[in-house]
Amino acid sequence: MRVTIFLQNPTIKRPVGARSSNSSKHFNPKLFEPATFVDRGVNLPFTSPLLFGARARPQEEGSGLEVIIANLSGGDGVYIFPWNAIPQICTPTLHLRRFWQLLRDETSLTPRSVKDAAESAAIEGLAGRGAAAAVHEARLVREARRKQINFALLIDLIKRSEGPNSQCPPPESDDPGRLMVCSQRAVARSATQLCTTTEAVAVALEELSQALNGLGLLQDNAAAPAHHRLAELGKTTLAVASW
Repeated sequence: MRVTIFLQNPTIKRPVGARSSNSSKHFNPKLFEPATFVDRGVNLPFTSPLLFGARARPQEEGSGLEVIIANLSGGDGVYIFPWNAIPQICTPTLHLRRFWQLLRDETSLTPRSVKDAAESAAIEGLAGRGAAAAVHEARLVREARRKQINFALLIDLIKRSEGPNSQCPPPESDDPGRLMVCSQRAVARSATQLCTTTEAVAVALEELSQALNGLGLLQDNAAAPAHHRLAELGKTTLAVASW
């Protein structure tokens, strides 16, 4: 098992994107300024205390993933292990082992792929019934929000394509049959204007729905998940400042 150790010493090599500073004796976050998840790594939702705060990123030689663990021994420094070494570092739980298996053959990671793997491991019941039920509920809510956003985007496309018409009801309250005809006509017009196919326009609407799932739309009645997270971050900031 290959282990790379980076100590907070200006004479020792640092990870990708690091800047040297001869006057720094302790860890300084400004020394580490990676721009992408490829350099910085993606945070991993490990449940084992030894692996709290660990991140993963592709190995430089492109032979898999590596795990970055800060202060593993209790002192300054960063330990870097190959992904396959995780079962040797600690005694993994069933959930951790399954999560590790789902990502074992990956050569790159994104927050989305890590989240999907964590949910897949949890929904199998390996993290308990509560976690499995929470993931199932979250997926149902996410799917319902995706459909709602997709419908809102389609209604907006119809309004922009058809223009105002005082003799017809708004598309969102129109007859389902008429709404389907209007939506097909709006998608066909958009495809003509963009010199593409109707299938490509439909796929683009679906991709936008996925991308906006966590952000929501301006006309949404309920706050999107991103708004809740921003509010929680604001509360945490105030709590840390007062502490």
